[in-house]
Amino acid sequence: MYRCIVFADSHGDARYMDAVIERMGKVDLILHLGDIYRDVVHLKTQYPDIPVDFVMGNNDLGHAGEYHKCIDIQGHTVFLTHGHLFRTTVDLAQRAKSLGAEMALFGHTHRPYREAIDGVEVINFGSISRPREGNRSCGIIEVENGRLAAMTFDYI
Repeated sequence: MYRCIVFADSHGDARYMDAVIERMGKVDLILHLGDIYRDVVHLKTQYPDIPVDFVMGNNDLGHAGEYHKCIDIQGHTVFLTHGHLFRTTVDLAQRAKSLGAEMALFGHTHRPYREAIDGVEVINFGSISRPREGNRSCGIIEVENGRLAAMTFDYI
């Protein structure tokens, strides 16, 4: 099984990310969906054996990086964005679909969200450090037997 952890909106507080990674055991990829770039640097430094991919958020001004992109996760195209440059989740889903993505991951709102829109699974796993409702949370994406699955992990 291939396992990816997805963080968003950590806002300079890496302790919850570290705790999740330590709990997960085997992790093949870490994704960060923006806010704050120094947390990406922390992840790359703290976990040099785990690849880290990321996009920039609205609080990452002054750092070089992409605001959205597609990546391949074990043969599945996944669209990554912080989300602040899209007016609606429909706009986000349309952009992801135009790029051939089957899943679109975003942050920015600090609220969990999941909906299938025009054939694209659009997911926000919430915030790992500053949730606006519910618990601190992040995402887990697993690929097993060619099947892509995403779930929210509540940090308690």
